[in-house]
Amino acid sequence: MKTALADLEPISAKMKKFESNPTPELAGMLADYFEAQNDMKQAYTYLKKVKKFAKDSTANLDNKIFNVVYSGFRSKKLPKN
Repeated sequence: MKTALADLEPISAKMKKFESNPTPELAGMLADYFEAQNDMKQAYTYLKKVKKFAKDSTANLDNKIFNVVYSGFRSKKLPKN
């Protein structure tokens, strides 16, 4: 919550900022936002981008990706292929 309140820029602006200057922190923030909005497809997209930035895969990140994929399939918010 502290991180979200520190940057009150709209999500659309954060997405544009990420397109022009991608960072793992911004990708993670966007993934968290879309997960909270139950948009698992977008959350998964940004989590994959976070993973690309990661030098080593962490259990926490892999677990988060698994949970988003699982929730997306259960709620039919992710395509099956």
